[in-house]
Amino acid sequence: MSMKLDSPISVGFNAQRLGRIRAAMQPHIDRDGFSGFNLLVARRGRTVVNESMGYRDIEARAQMMLASSMADSLSIIRGK
Repeated sequence: MSMKLDSPISVGFNAQRLGRIRAAMQPHIDRDGFSGFNLLVARRGRTVVNESMGYRDIEARAQMMLASSMADSLSIIRGK
């Protein structure tokens, strides 16, 4: 299940400035041993960014999961 994203400008964000977040976090993943992160930006209940970068398990090179995917997974696990 994917989350619907609204345009940043529709809720008052500048898309180029939001892009700086990814650029600022990448060096921490590349050289500081920070495995990865999930980024979700919303305003007034409308999501404009939902992305992940890096690894949830560096040794296994397992990619990070999006917040929406994790919520889906937790819902399935909890339902058992």
